[in-house]
Amino acid sequence: MALISLIAEHSGSTIAAAVGDRVRIQLDENPTTGYRWQSPAESSLLKLVDDDYAPTADGGVGGGGTRTLVYEALAPGKGSLKLALARAWEPAQAPLRTFEIELDISAARSTT
Repeated sequence: MALISLIAEHSGSTIAAAVGDRVRIQLDENPTTGYRWQSPAESSLLKLVDDDYAPTADGGVGGGGTRTLVYEALAPGKGSLKLALARAWEPAQAPLRTFEIELDISAARSTT
């Protein structure tokens, strides 16, 4: 099992992974504004296994931080993962930002 770490600059990339690998995405967020990274429903390819927010050390009240989302690759195949920085109560509004990657998941890695 490998851990693939991604940040905002990786948006638009194609990521190769194997079944069992984990994909960690770290993105800036300021939830006090109401904008949070919205994760899609789970798919046959990926499962969300961790969703965490950590404020920056000097963030103070109302300051921003980092949202960390970790997905596990469940099955071989190709697909995309799109996240949207949006307010949950404003579904008709365009997201403030998006993060999208294409995934190419292969069978599990050989242990030999």
